[in-house]
Amino acid sequence: MLKKEFRNKKVAFVGASNISHGIFLNYLRSSLLGEDIRLFNCGISGNRADMLPSVIEKELFLYEPDFCIITFGVNDMGIWLYDGEKEENEALLRERNIRLDAYKKGLSESVEKLKLCGVVPIVASPFCVCREIEERKDVATVKDNKEKAALITSAFYTRKTFGRLNRGLATFAGVAKSIARDAEIEFLDLFGETYKRTQRRDFENDGIHFNEIGYKVVADVFYEYLTGERRPQREVTDKILKLAETEQKERSVYFFLYNYLYGKSDVLSQSEIIKCACDCIDGDNPEFMKRHARNFLEYGQKLIEIRKQILRENKLK
Repeated sequence: MLKKEFRNKKVAFVGASNISHGIFLNYLRSSLLGEDIRLFNCGISGNRADMLPSVIEKELFLYEPDFCIITFGVNDMGIWLYDGEKEENEALLRERNIRLDAYKKGLSESVEKLKLCGVVPIVASPFCVCREIEERKDVATVKDNKEKAALITSAFYTRKTFGRLNRGLATFAGVAKSIARDAEIEFLDLFGETYKRTQRRDFENDGIHFNEIGYKVVADVFYEYLTGERRPQREVTDKILKLAETEQKERSVYFFLYNYLYGKSDVLSQSEIIKCACDCIDGDNPEFMKRHARNFLEYGQKLIEIRKQILRENKLK
C-alpha cells in the first residue's frame, strides 16, 4: 500500500537515460496496479542537472506533478575524466570540481524552482555504475557514437576506471544529500541502494546502463520508497507496455531537442528545427542520433496529442 503522502498523487521521474528509457517504470507500475497514483517519465537521455531548470519550465509542468524525483550524476561528472589510464593531476581534478559545482548549482536551482511552483522535490543521488566491469577491448554502445569514442577509448573499460567512477559518484551523492538537507526535503540514496544491490549481470556491456534485470532492482528501490514495503513481482500488462511505447515517442523528441539542438531549439523556428533534423539524418552523425531525428520528424508535430494520450492511459487504479 502506498504511503499516505503519495495516495491520489502524480509523481514525475526526472533524470537522464536510466530514467528516460522507462523500463523500471514498467515493473514499478505493474507492482502498483490498483493503487491510486500516476507515474510520469520525464527523463531525457544525455541530460545533466544544469539543464534541468530549462526542462522544468518547458516540459515538466505540463503534467502538473505533485512530486518530482530528481536523479542526475553520470553525465554531469564527465566520465572520461575518470579514465583509469589518466594521471589524476591538478588540471583533471580542477575540471572535475567545475563539473561538480555545475551539478550542485543546477540541482539547487531546480529544487527551489519546483518548491516555488508548488511541486514537492525529492532529491535522489546518482545511480551507481558497475563495480565488477569486465575488462574488454570493445564496447558496442560506443561504436556508433563518434563524439564519445573520441573521449572514451577501449582502454577506458577497466575495473580501475569504474572504481574511480563510483568514488566520483559517491561524491556527487554527498552533494545531493547536502542539498536535500539544506532545502529541508527528502533524500533518496539511489547510489547506495543500487551499489549495494547490483552485480555485473544487472548492467549492459557498457557498465553504465542497466539491463532488464537491473531495472527490476531500480523498481524495487522506488517501490520501497513509495510504499515502505518490498515490491511484489507481477507481469507487465499490455496496457502498461502500450503506455511506455507512447512515452518513448515523447522522450525521443525531447532527446533530439535537448541534445542535438542543445541551446538552439529556443531560438529556432519550427521550420528551422525541421531542417536541422533533416540535416542530421543526411549528415555524418551517429545512427542513434539519426533515429531520434527521424522520430522528431514523425512525432514532433504531434506532442499535444501524445501528451493527452499519456494522461488518458496513465492510470493504475
